[in-house]
Amino acid sequence: MRNVCLILVLPAVLACGSDAPGPRDSATGTPATDSPVAADPIPAASNWDPAAGPVLLIAGDRPEQVIVVSAEMDGFIEPESLDVSDLVGSTAVLMSRAGATSTVTLGPETSTAVASCNSWPVLTAPEGTARWRIGFLDAAVQPIATDSVQGLPSRDSSDLVSRVARLASGLDAHRTGDLAASFQGLPFVVTDVRRFTHGDIGVMVAHVIRRVNQEANPLEEHTLLIAERRGPGAAWAVARAERWAGREEMVTRVDLLAVVRLGGQPLIVLTRDSNASLRYVVQWRGDGTWERRWESGISRC
Repeated sequence: MRNVCLILVLPAVLACGSDAPGPRDSATGTPATDSPVAADPIPAASNWDPAAGPVLLIAGDRPEQVIVVSAEMDGFIEPESLDVSDLVGSTAVLMSRAGATSTVTLGPETSTAVASCNSWPVLTAPEGTARWRIGFLDAAVQPIATDSVQGLPSRDSSDLVSRVARLASGLDAHRTGDLAASFQGLPFVVTDVRRFTHGDIGVMVAHVIRRVNQEANPLEEHTLLIAERRGPGAAWAVARAERWAGREEMVTRVDLLAVVRLGGQPLIVLTRDSNASLRYVVQWRGDGTWERRWESGISRC
């Protein structure tokens, strides 16, 4: 599920003007650290909004594979730990990142391998199901279309990526941890930038990487950055950032699956995985700020 949309290397630059995040502004979330996970406590499974239905559906390697993630189970998930037989015959609404939806009837469970990290049961969708990313059952959830920097004219995409680099570099001023000095001044690799609108607010979600290329101990730093602006002419400002750093083979990575609207508020659904585990995460914009609202149980890799 790890999709790389764009690889652009830019020199690290200092954040300036209104693009720079303030010192521990409440809208910025927890300052970026070098801890294996962000400093926020892991949300309880009970934080799942019942209006989103009983489960989160995730596309497998093929559109016909429907991974069923329980909204309530936490901790490490063992194979066959969830009975989903009562969901066979249910109607599911499947959503893409572009905002497209398709309605399907869920078929029986399959034993076909889906992904190396998956510990959740897998139901089937009809052959020929259109590409999708996430889905819901009996839920008052609407998709939000996101656009990719890849679809922009080259000048606009370069400008957007430059803004992401400035925002990311501004986070260094608030950084702590033993590895902080290792990444100082290194170039950023912007692997994904997607945008959507929430009322008059523009929202941008970016994944940024820096690497220490040393043979004996290669390190990587991954940053999830959520930025907002009010109106097309306004400057982007960091609304939330989470950062992970560590050995290349162990560091946490993120991938945006899709964005939806529930109860009038946008939810960003992501994967967060490493070589050891994978979990699904919901970032929620409540009361004007972004927070990590819910995390699934963990699949061992």
